[in-house]
Amino acid sequence: MATTPLVPTLEDAYSEYQSALNPSNAVECIVRHVGELERAYPALFEQGTIRMYLHRGCYCVHVIVYGILVGMRVKEDELEYTLDDGSGVIDIQYSGAAKPVGVFSCYVPEERKNDAPQFLVGDTIRCVARVYERRHGRALKAIEMERVEDANDEPRHILVAMHMAEHMYRLQAHGEQAQDTAQNNVHTEEDDTWAAHGADALVGGHAEAQFQEEREPNDALRIELPTSPAATTHEPPSSTRAMCTFLLDYLGKKNDALLTQVRTNDPALLSPSAAPSFCAAELLQSSKVRKNAAALVASKYKAAGTHSKPRKHDLQDLVQHCLDALVRQGALARSDVSGAFQVVCAYLTAAHLAPILPTMPVSLEDMLCRARSLSPCTHIETTRNAGVP
Repeated sequence: MATTPLVPTLEDAYSEYQSALNPSNAVECIVRHVGELERAYPALFEQGTIRMYLHRGCYCVHVIVYGILVGMRVKEDELEYTLDDGSGVIDIQYSGAAKPVGVFSCYVPEERKNDAPQFLVGDTIRCVARVYERRHGRALKAIEMERVEDANDEPRHILVAMHMAEHMYRLQAHGEQAQDTAQNNVHTEEDDTWAAHGADALVGGHAEAQFQEEREPNDALRIELPTSPAATTHEPPSSTRAMCTFLLDYLGKKNDALLTQVRTNDPALLSPSAAPSFCAAELLQSSKVRKNAAALVASKYKAAGTHSKPRKHDLQDLVQHCLDALVRQGALARSDVSGAFQVVCAYLTAAHLAPILPTMPVSLEDMLCRARSLSPCTHIETTRNAGVP
């Protein structure tokens, strides 16, 4: 697989370009990645000499994408499909359905006449295509297109493309594949998600169903959380699930400590903005959070077959991902003012309930008792429909 040279020369550029021109060297990516591709050798690109891109640290001319066809336009000499994979929408030029017509002996110029489309809107397809640029953005020129019978192949491909972009293509850009293990100050066990079979088993984008059942569920899709922010866990942070549990426990304790400074006996002063808020950059200032995040990132690198030192943006991406996962689980909420994260606690629930309660309680403690008795998912509907008892 092509990697970024340390000292790029014209010979290096031409060699990499010849290798990338082979469709068998197409990179696995999603539609969003196509728009994020960087131009390799910009000066040569503008001249039209070498039109090649960089996907993280890997040179590419062709890409492999999966998605659902959401549009189709019939032109004079080609068909143009619109592909959507959930991360973006892109046009694919496909001329395989056209054939030349005309009589050469009569000197009638050959024309292209389209047959019936081979693919219909709603089909899930796999496409190997060349990336090119046009006036309103990038598009794809199809080399191979085939209909996918198994609808699960698309989400499998998305998981593979995201994993390879973060753990394989990105590492090539920084030349970190052969760093000494001693430079890594954090050592953890391998992540069960990728250690059992390795990332190479997923390169083709077609994982077997048996393999999907054997390995652990993907951390980003399935996260189990404790029922209370004060709950603790002894599980080491070797998975995203454990990191979410640790962050929830850490934020719960810190939130309780900060709430003592904003409590008041006047319910009219309750405000969601008065509840403590947190962000990923602020959490990483804590040595405890930073150490656990670095341990998890190191285990991910080790499972991918490299021993590189965790970088700052990797830690911030991990913490941000965990915070977003906690929001989806209902343990955290986003602040309407700053966009930061707030722990869903009795005070925050009471502050949101205050404007819609028909009668205000006598004291703040009564308000908090009412908030604790209502579940986070049903307290608003219960209050509106049944009233306050």
